[in-house]
Amino acid sequence: LSRGLGDVYKRQVIGKAQALQLKVKALGYKSSIQSVKNSEGKTFYRLRIGPELNEKVVSIIVRKIKQHLHLTPQIIKI
Repeated sequence: LSRGLGDVYKRQVIGKAQALQLKVKALGYKSSIQSVKNSEGKTFYRLRIGPELNEKVVSIIVRKIKQHLHLTPQIIKI
């Protein structure tokens, strides 16, 4: 039973990531969802936009995400 509830929760969480991905797409950006397990073995999902090499464009993307989605993105240099 607990496994089934975990599966339901996982679907709800991935659903939130997919909903956010649609909002990012509406802003004009391509993104991907990455599943990650933490040290406790729990799965969570990251929404990644990019890669973008131009720092001015990165600043614009960050501003739009903050303005329209009320989120503060993390910038990861790769």
